[in-house]
Amino acid sequence: MSSRTLFRGIMFAIHRPRLALFITAVVLVIPAAIFIYMGVRYVIGDLNRVDLNSPDCDLASIENYNRVSGSTYNAWGGFYIPGSDGSKIYYYLVPQFDDDSDPKYIEKVLIVKVEPEYYTIWNSVSDHTKQWFSHLTQKPITPIQIDGYAHEMSGVQYGYAMDYLQNIGFSYSNAEKVLVPYFVADNSSALYTTFTAGGVFALISIICFGIWFALGANFRD
Repeated sequence: MSSRTLFRGIMFAIHRPRLALFITAVVLVIPAAIFIYMGVRYVIGDLNRVDLNSPDCDLASIENYNRVSGSTYNAWGGFYIPGSDGSKIYYYLVPQFDDDSDPKYIEKVLIVKVEPEYYTIWNSVSDHTKQWFSHLTQKPITPIQIDGYAHEMSGVQYGYAMDYLQNIGFSYSNAEKVLVPYFVADNSSALYTTFTAGGVFALISIICFGIWFALGANFRD
């Protein structure tokens, strides 16, 4: 917001306080509704949690906004997507094998968004997983904790993931079959932050409406 726009807004509120209160109350209803709607989706996803440590865990069952939590001993490298500010956003692969005791192929692949401080850990587990898959070492013993919500991939994310899978040996059709079209972000607190934001916007809107009604519920100065 430019300083000129801010100045005009302040002057408008000074000269037309009742109208300014009404407009503010109405406008704030929109972000309040959006954040509360998102919060409800996170609640539903929380109730339909996917437990990575469950013997019956099926990555193919993951849907938008599902809570995905647990630990994994498996990773299979990763890729990055350039950010608009020149940064790099990294994503790593979590493979689900046909048989964890004697793996022969990858059945499904889940994409996890990873923060910079965890790159080293994911790279280390990826190297160990590949050696174990090739029967060159024992199964990795250091798990990676995952706790976040699944989100549908954008076209850009899906394209990068498909390119990476083809680069490591999958055909295009097989890459489509194994790739779970959702990525998991480490945003386990999203449920609380969205409800909090929605509540704050809703509260301010209610206060503005309350003051407007107290002043006569009209637009006269």
